[in-house]
Amino acid sequence: MIYFDHNATTPLDPSVLEAMMPFLSGSYGNPSSQHAIGQEARRAVERSRRKIADLVGADPRSIIFTGSGTEANNLALRGSLTSGAFKGKHLIVGALEHPSVLAPAEALRREGYEVSIAPVTSDGEVRAEDIEPLLRPDTALISVMHAQNEVGTINQVHEICELIGYRRILVHCDAAQSVGKIPTSFPLMGTNLMTMVAHKFHGPKGIGAAPTGVSATRGSASPTGSLRLRPRERSR
Repeated sequence: MIYFDHNATTPLDPSVLEAMMPFLSGSYGNPSSQHAIGQEARRAVERSRRKIADLVGADPRSIIFTGSGTEANNLALRGSLTSGAFKGKHLIVGALEHPSVLAPAEALRREGYEVSIAPVTSDGEVRAEDIEPLLRPDTALISVMHAQNEVGTINQVHEICELIGYRRILVHCDAAQSVGKIPTSFPLMGTNLMTMVAHKFHGPKGIGAAPTGVSATRGSASPTGSLRLRPRERSR
């Protein structure tokens, strides 16, 4: 069989398996433990954090590890909106977003939030000019994917961020399909939140990451955790 479905998942690269093997056998420490085996694991986690941050040009301190891309997307939407830091009850999502974005958006709608669906062009693109008419004084978050997993359209997310400017609106980008495949820069894109997932570019299943803007922490206010953060400063 010739496998072409790399947007669904990719085979594990042999070099990745080699790097993982010590931690699947002898180096079994809990990275939160203070003893030597635990601290060895902690150093490995932090090395990984730096490498992941370097891949997208993020600050290593901004990287939140998750169990999947789905968790990262849920954390971005539910975690930020239910944190109490943003009073707005309106969010905007692209019409062709992944179900792991559309489903939490629908759940938030049932909980009293208002959701606007940004239309797409015939090529599947979400444009800044189509976002602008949907903006409201109570808009708190916009979620638009970078690369569309079915048709391959690349959204110009940085243009949406330029539109938002210094307004107190979070911008989340699901970059699961672009990181590791095309150049993807967290700071140049200008978003507050990003979703990455390892198995989309020859890493293991069961691990995702969420680079965040400044002042991001995990909390326990919701089942997926909560984010306490302020909007990034974007270049003029």
